[in-house]
Amino acid sequence: MRLTFPFFVVTFIVCAALSAAQVQEFRYETDIAAYEKKSVETPMPENCSMFVGSSTWRLWGDQLEKDFVQFRAVNRGFGGSTIPDILHVMHRIITPHKPARILFFCGGNDIAGGTNSETTFENFQTFLSRLWTESPHTEVFFVSVTDAPSRERFRDQTLRFNALVKELAEKTPKLRYIDTFSTLVGEDGLADEKYFLPDRLHLNRAGQEQWIPVITKALRDANARMFPVSYGAKIHPPKLPSRKITIPNVGEYMVLKGDFHMHTLFSDGTVMPQDRVRDAVDNGLDVIAITDHIESYNRRLQHRSDDKNIGYNLAKAEADKLNLILVPGGEITKSEWHLNVLFINDLNPIAAAANDWTEMIAVAVEQGGFVFWNHPNWLDTTPDRAPFGLKRGEPMRFHDEIEEVRKKGHLHGIEVFSNSACNYNPIAHDWCNEHDLVVLSNTDIHPSESERFGRQNLLRPMTLILAEERTYDSVREAFFAKRTIGWAAGIIIGRQPWVENLFRACVEIKKTETGWTLRNRSDIPCVIEADGNTSELPPQGSLEMGPVKKLTVTNWLIGTFRPLEIMMEL
Repeated sequence: MRLTFPFFVVTFIVCAALSAAQVQEFRYETDIAAYEKKSVETPMPENCSMFVGSSTWRLWGDQLEKDFVQFRAVNRGFGGSTIPDILHVMHRIITPHKPARILFFCGGNDIAGGTNSETTFENFQTFLSRLWTESPHTEVFFVSVTDAPSRERFRDQTLRFNALVKELAEKTPKLRYIDTFSTLVGEDGLADEKYFLPDRLHLNRAGQEQWIPVITKALRDANARMFPVSYGAKIHPPKLPSRKITIPNVGEYMVLKGDFHMHTLFSDGTVMPQDRVRDAVDNGLDVIAITDHIESYNRRLQHRSDDKNIGYNLAKAEADKLNLILVPGGEITKSEWHLNVLFINDLNPIAAAANDWTEMIAVAVEQGGFVFWNHPNWLDTTPDRAPFGLKRGEPMRFHDEIEEVRKKGHLHGIEVFSNSACNYNPIAHDWCNEHDLVVLSNTDIHPSESERFGRQNLLRPMTLILAEERTYDSVREAFFAKRTIGWAAGIIIGRQPWVENLFRACVEIKKTETGWTLRNRSDIPCVIEADGNTSELPPQGSLEMGPVKKLTVTNWLIGTFRPLEIMMEL
């Protein structure tokens, strides 16, 4: 007898079979489900370093997170994974968390499984493309595939794959190559057995200890380039010439370099005001403001002065001697928000109004002062006592109280890059565009310059001022005319049209028979993207390009995810 089944029954059976096959086809589902559960139970730390890849990370286990604790390591190694395995699950365990950094170790299992180096490389490029679509600011550190003793026959393919990634990293700003391959090689040029487990494939503890300093250095070097505040060196350098910073004039304006958020022993800093002046000159600055907390006083000082202008007065003679423009200023920290006041005449009447922070601002404005909001994303680590800041878990917003101050005309700018918050704040950048406010980039420095940054750190935060002359009055006029641009960690941060005007002043563009020649006449680096290719235009360097119609300067920002775009003109 012939049996027949209704169509919907057949369809159900087929679909159920397909669903079962799809679940079974991924061999590491248990590992991935465990990671998903762990991420819910123990949320990932902000600014984390995620270790993504195969069994080298998996077998390292919890010890990996201890070995790299200073980088907020999170271990997400699983199975004996291949790059296609990672592609299969990255939407579940990687991209939702938008890690600051990914330490990627994978590809060896691909090659050992019969995939050639070129295809493995193409799969890695697919990973990068998917990652940066969902998490565009994540840096990727590719940890080179090892030449394990058990896989010596794959050595040529492994070397080829590593070389392809290294070449890509040299021209991709957010991709870095870490050479761990050479750390495990013996005198004969082959992988040394002493660094591997009995399986002759995975690292033993001795092998891991070979990798730890290499990976640590790579992460520290990258952090030093982006956020030099994190790894300042305590040094006492020999006497060397002051740093010279070359930036061409922008039209009729000269470009001055300044820092308008600095502390001394007269609040919670560790150096005298005169030291701030000397350090500023050594770093090539033209103008600074010492902005000690107006309401507080450093208890470590043996002799107390009730004159809130003492820091400025002590620094002024040294500034005049060294030809540095000194702007009188102070920091208001009575409220949940910190605000700096500049170009004021006398801090004492402002301090006398300390019971009402809005009144302090009003007194400063009556003196002709300029007011800006400091580090809006600064996290409050002592919620039970001042100084207050952003509460943990609280979203950033343009608070009603700040809006009231702005509506009165008493808020003129925002600190978009701040050393104390350790980063660029794109939300604050957009606020400046939305509310027509001045962009500032400052250090908020408390210790000595050498302790915080080392000497003459090229990535030190500063504010660029487009001024008519190198005078106090011209600096003040430029501030109120909103001609400022931030420069920190190799990034330009500002508003149109001044960012574009600065670029066109710094970069000379000439038409050639084959395209364009770009010559950088400044000390500001440029990362140029055109027609899908990214190239670096270094300080005082040049770059040849094809007949492109538009340049995207990826490290010159005019808003959130808004790099500067330059249309090429004949």
